[in-house]
Order: sequence, then C-alpha cells, then structure tokens
Amino acid sequence: VYDAPGRRVEKHELDAEGKPYNRTTFLWDGMRLAQECRLGRSSSLYIYSDQGSHEPLARVDRAAPGEADEVLYYHTDVNGAPEEMTDGGGNIVWEAGYQVWGNLTHEKETRPVQQNLRFQGQYLDRETGLHYNLYRFYDPDIGKFISGDPIS
Repeated sequence: VYDAPGRRVEKHELDAEGKPYNRTTFLWDGMRLAQECRLGRSSSLYIYSDQGSHEPLARVDRAAPGEADEVLYYHTDVNGAPEEMTDGGGNIVWEAGYQVWGNLTHEKETRPVQQNLRFQGQYLDRETGLHYNLYRFYDPDIGKFISGDPIS
C-alpha cells in the first residue's frame, strides 16, 4: 500500500494459500523512514545522525505493554550503511558486510533483532531480497534498480 507521494506505508505478507499472516506499517518523516509497526509485535522508531541524513544512528524498539523499550545503536561504514548494531551495554547484536553493489557478504545476529536498513534510504524486503528505495526497488545481486525511475 502506498500513499499519495508514493511512499510505501504498508506491507502485507501472504502464506502459501494467499492469506495474509503479517502486516507491517511504515510511518515517514518526509522521505525518511521514521517508524515501522509490526502487527501483534513490537514497533521500531528510527533516529538519524542529522536532520537531512538517511544515515541511521539508533533504533528504539518499543516492547509490549509492561515491558521495557530498548535502544539499539547503529555503527555505519563511510557511506552510511549499517555494519553493526549494539545494545545499551555495547554488545554486538547484529553485524553485516557488503559487496560493492550492496549484496551481503555475511549477516549475523546474536539475538533476533531483524535489522533491515541497508544503503542509505534502502530497506530490505527479506521475502524477496530486494531493497525498497522509496519509489522503486533495487536488486543488490545484479546492482540495478528493477523498476523504472518515476522522475525520468
């Protein structure tokens, strides 16, 4: 589901019979992903390094009522792509390495955190392996956008 400016605001996952079993809602701050809410599960609020940047600084995972929220910190490469995520104690909970076009060389979680941010402004769809990049999708395995540029 997309809004009037063309940003994806909702994603539905379907089972083998085509029935929805999961829904993720995306909230935006201009053209930056501000929050994602997963049906029946936690939500994540994204904090960026500065007002105009897409480089992630931290993520606040909001827990179920009665549980404590958790702040996770991003450690990015020179281009702003996340390479590590640490918890409040400095423990690495997620790490990844990338090839030049953005495909992963490795990804490791020490606990389930599902870190989906990739190159600046890109969000990984784990179901397809594609990176959502606002108006179009990018395939890191071939290093190309697979949908047309809406501005051209």
